[in-house]
Amino acid sequence: MCFDSKMIAFLKEKYRILRGTYIYFSKIILRKSNKVEVEKLIFFDLNHNRFERYLYLLCKFYLLEGYQIGIKVNLSFLGNLERYSALLLEEKNVHFFWKSQKARISFHTDPKQKNGTFISDDYFRKPSLSSYHIPMSQHPLMYHDNFWNESLSNTTMNRAIFFAGSLEKGHYDRDEMNAIFGVFNRVQLANILQNSKYWYTIDKLLELNVPIAHKIIFLDRAEVNIPMPDLRPTLAKFRYYLACPGVSMPFSHNIIEAMSVGCIPIIEEKYADLFEPKLEHLKNSLIFSHSEKNLEEIIDFAFNQNDDELDLISQNVLTYYNNYLTPKNVIETISKNNYSTCFLNAEAFSVKYLSNNTFPLTKGD
Repeated sequence: MCFDSKMIAFLKEKYRILRGTYIYFSKIILRKSNKVEVEKLIFFDLNHNRFERYLYLLCKFYLLEGYQIGIKVNLSFLGNLERYSALLLEEKNVHFFWKSQKARISFHTDPKQKNGTFISDDYFRKPSLSSYHIPMSQHPLMYHDNFWNESLSNTTMNRAIFFAGSLEKGHYDRDEMNAIFGVFNRVQLANILQNSKYWYTIDKLLELNVPIAHKIIFLDRAEVNIPMPDLRPTLAKFRYYLACPGVSMPFSHNIIEAMSVGCIPIIEEKYADLFEPKLEHLKNSLIFSHSEKNLEEIIDFAFNQNDDELDLISQNVLTYYNNYLTPKNVIETISKNNYSTCFLNAEAFSVKYLSNNTFPLTKGD
């Protein structure tokens, strides 16, 4: 069995190298290169791609702020590019080098390396003064296709609770959400709320164009899908957004997209505590405990708040988003502080540290 697992790992690594070689010769070697400026260059020396989409997001944040990205060629790393990290190959200000380059900031995945900033995939480790957890963001395509900050016309927000996303079995009904994080998974939340007197079913997106009050609208993407260009304009129609967890962890892109338009998160306590800084009840969220009864109470409470109170909370949500979650703020936070370690989400890999109770060293530990 040990031999088989080692052989499988060996073959997978050889496949990654072969695929990386193909990507280099087919996608990289012929790329047109813009002039590289040291003061604008952010350099990455990576020996793995556990971060996947979150690596692209970090790089894209820098690109949006006028920086250039340099990546040291590592064939195994290139061979492990997936759908979203492969978007780096489409960005004109991303450059690939065989040797390390002088740069404004250098990131690496080697905890023994003394120079530069260590990127750790142990995302749920507690924060310290010398580290920074790069926050959750909107979906990668929101930034790639430039939908993330489009100006929205002022609309009256329906006093209703909204959610839109997948409910695919085998993904959003996993046990670790409760076992590891102590929160309801997405399918559990849907099942609980289906029995609510506020539950409201729609069959077409056009039905969202009329005033809706005191309802819970829970859109399953498999039945009613919102095109990405229409997502933030649709979210902006609703006072509240139900913060449903992702696949392997509570964090999901949808809550950040909702906060970007001022939707008030209705969120479970232990999920709210994962934010840095934590979301606060009645300040920038409505928080419920791990209890079906308390969830029902919070929904009743939400539908009985006056407009002035809701306006203030919505404004606080936008303030939180602008202060902590925008590309500009994330990049400024990294630039102004000499962090030895940045924690970058790696989803299942990050969760595995919690389930195995093992903790790789961060620089300075």
